[in-house]
Amino acid sequence: MKKNKWLIKLSNIMYFSSILILLFSFLSTFILTHRNFNYWEANKTAIVIITATLMIIFTYLGSIFKFLANKDNKELKNNMKFYLIIYLAVVFFFTNFARGTRFLDFSVTPNFIPFKSITETIKEVINYSQYNNVVLIIGNILILTPLAYLYPRVIKKINNYPKFILSVFITTLIIEFSQLIIGGGVFDIDDIILNSLGPICLYFIINKGFLGKILDKILLLNDSKIKFKDILMFIILIIILTLLFGACIYYYWYHDFATKIEVRDEANTCIKAKTFIGEDENYRYYYNCKNLYKLYIIFNDKDKYLLQDFLNKSKKVKKIYFKRADISIMENDDNVTIESKYPKIEISYTEDMIIPSLSVKNIITISSEKRITNVDGNKTYSFILKPENVGETELKLDFVNFTLKNKEIVKTITYKIVVDKNYKVFYEEIR
Repeated sequence: MKKNKWLIKLSNIMYFSSILILLFSFLSTFILTHRNFNYWEANKTAIVIITATLMIIFTYLGSIFKFLANKDNKELKNNMKFYLIIYLAVVFFFTNFARGTRFLDFSVTPNFIPFKSITETIKEVINYSQYNNVVLIIGNILILTPLAYLYPRVIKKINNYPKFILSVFITTLIIEFSQLIIGGGVFDIDDIILNSLGPICLYFIINKGFLGKILDKILLLNDSKIKFKDILMFIILIIILTLLFGACIYYYWYHDFATKIEVRDEANTCIKAKTFIGEDENYRYYYNCKNLYKLYIIFNDKDKYLLQDFLNKSKKVKKIYFKRADISIMENDDNVTIESKYPKIEISYTEDMIIPSLSVKNIITISSEKRITNVDGNKTYSFILKPENVGETELKLDFVNFTLKNKEIVKTITYKIVVDKNYKVFYEEIR
């Protein structure tokens, strides 16, 4: 009797520890992010995965101790719902929030043509021996495979293969349409095909073969005769899945896709003209040649594409390459022309610093501030005016000279700024 009480206490400790892990993860991340703004962005993948894994482990241990006390696996069965919720939450996080969000931003064109993205990837492998996006295909196939085990055991109505296929298809639709709305990804019909393919193919292996029986023995303890080979097979399966998921996650989130970007004219036959390469939030980038069938774009000195082919790719593929490093790293290339999307103010000055200040009525944002030292020793301060709201405001720029004891405003320039109903920005200096 005392043994059972201790087992129940241990069970409650494990369940309580699972909650503490979530709270500790949340509070520590909040505190560290408050001190270092980049902490969450740099570590969010590891934080989410480690937190979810530890919560599942401690919850499982809690149900094991409860089973040893009561000889009833009801707690283990109930916890399957928790595992499913945690898993879907993690999947939803990585597909919608891990890469940033843009709510109701439909600027990126979705793909409604089946097998278009898959075909492009196959062509890359055949024509250029590029295997980067093969990782995305493998990851998309694997990402929902655990549903082949979880759905039939958690949702009683999913009791046959047609219902399982329908449930998986609905799940992938929800994920893809949420990406369309939240803006954390791009809607792609091929993602629905690949996401559904994994669990649909694995369904019979899990539920009609020995693998499902082994998982039931380990996770549900529905058979007291657990053999060593069952445990060994379970460990091997976990290791294989962990390595596959880990490789895909590492390659996708941590591999530096674009730490170096180069456009190369290998034929030395540049025909002078502007060729659009890409864009970021504030600028468009052009290469100063138009002979596209002779130009190559190269990432990290190894991933090489014919520029014409790359420009014809979907925006989703381009976003993958540019997400780890801004395309603005190309601005030092002499053959690259950069054009601002919005009006840009440039001011030459000799003082140590310039401090821009906006009036209360803010209809614009100042971005991409740059200071350039000219040959004559003067400096040029430039920034662009990005419209936010329709209206009129004033922009005051104070030139400040700093000394050891105080600061002195040596000159002030004021601009009148108007944003019209078409969100075009006009400005003039007020004398």
